This record gives sequence, C-alpha cells and structure tokens, in this order.
Amino acid sequence: MRGVLRIFRTPPAPTAVLEDGATCIPLALPADIFADYKRWNGKSVTVVGLVYSHGVTEGVISYELEGRTVIGSMCQSSFIVLFVTGVQAR
Repeated sequence: MRGVLRIFRTPPAPTAVLEDGATCIPLALPADIFADYKRWNGKSVTVVGLVYSHGVTEGVISYELEGRTVIGSMCQSSFIVLFVTGVQAR
C-alpha cells in the first residue's frame, strides 16, 4: 500500500496511519520506525504487511495488535488495519 505516513507520538503510546487522499488506514508499526520518527513522519512510503480487521467502537483511543499499538480514534471508517512488516520510502 502506498501513501503518506503520519506518526503520532502522544500518550498512551505512539501510533500511526497511512493516508492516501480520502483513504486512512491505521498501522501497527514496528518500534524501529517510531524510534526514527523524523525520518518517516510525513513521508510518502510503500508499506507491506498483514491485514487484520479494524472494527473499533466509539471511545476507543487505541488498542494492541500483536504487541503493537494501533490508533482506534482515527480512520474509523477503515475496515482494515495493517500489521507492518516493511516500510520503504518512495
């Protein structure tokens, strides 16, 4: 999937989404991407990974997916979340 990577470093844990025009997909990013925040935030990227269902209810700020934090309060119209296994700058 391609788009702009948006990283949010706010409590309770850092989270991220991939945006491409009107599409917003929540991401479960690996820790090394958060650690190199300035390199990745706001950049056009291609991400690969495993697709999971993203069915959150109102009021859910974030949740865990295989030990990674996923944003719940954004991209509520998305039916998927991507467990990222690779990121490449475009």
